[in-house]
Amino acid sequence: LDPDEYVKRFGAETYRAKLERAAGYFHWLADRARSKFDMSGAEGRMEALRFLLPSIQKIADKIERAAIAGDVAGYLGVEKGLVLDQFKKAATDRQGGVVATAKPSVPSVPELERILLRAVLSNSETREQLFGRLTEDLTKDFTTREIFSVIRSTEGTFDQVQERLSEPSRDLLHRVLAADDSNVEEEVLLRDAEACLERLIANREKQQLDRLREEVRAAERDGRLREAMELMARMREFQKERRTKTKA
Repeated sequence: LDPDEYVKRFGAETYRAKLERAAGYFHWLADRARSKFDMSGAEGRMEALRFLLPSIQKIADKIERAAIAGDVAGYLGVEKGLVLDQFKKAATDRQGGVVATAKPSVPSVPELERILLRAVLSNSETREQLFGRLTEDLTKDFTTREIFSVIRSTEGTFDQVQERLSEPSRDLLHRVLAADDSNVEEEVLLRDAEACLERLIANREKQQLDRLREEVRAAERDGRLREAMELMARMREFQKERRTKTKA
């Protein structure tokens, strides 16, 4: 329910009481981090902290930023001194012109891949719906191709996927999740992912058609007229299939 609906149904005092007892934004974000990482070990807790740091660093006031960072560190079971070390490192990297990541070799992740990856990790129903069309062939050139391959071969939970990834791919996965600090509705996430999938399929089909055209031209140049005719027939059939899909 939105606030107006809640007040109409339960009353303003009940809403006010709920609001006063509600966790703050960063505690809510910390709970998201706790659900994504293994909090039983120091490494998992540090991963959770690194997940939160980009959002905390957006706070303009230094005193407020330090207070929230310390509070979140305590909530996650991380030494406050480690939080300060992370902030100092980030500041040093910015001043030195160094990319503020532990491994500068980690490539960036295109937005299309980010959207699709967040969608397939959101829930099993969305994952099955997308993987019905998001084939290995479509993801073979992805920066995150290993992550998608692992998700296909597991039940897709975060812990299961993370355990089977190489370290570079694990860093990519954490980067995508750390950038996702919004609470996007599953319906919107699925709609955006389907739009990305349609664009991906259309681009791949265009590439296939362009290759067929080039093969036809090459066959004609070489005098392989029979082969050129066969290729043209394949190209027409391919175009017909594309039109049928578009109408459907």
